[in-house]
Amino acid sequence: MSQYIWLIGASSGIGYELAKSFAQAGHRLALSARNQGALEQLSQSLGSETMVLACDVSQPRALS
Repeated sequence: MSQYIWLIGASSGIGYELAKSFAQAGHRLALSARNQGALEQLSQSLGSETMVLACDVSQPRALS
């Protein structure tokens, strides 16, 4: 069974760099952050299977 790595805060900084690294290693990714536009751009640039889940983890309702 294929699994995803879920990165929260993937639109910039360490999360962004981890997404690039994991994608290069062939992993499937679920990318989360508040900035959906930045996530979409990252997803398109990676060239691997990604799922974009924009949300703000400081807002509990965004996660349900």
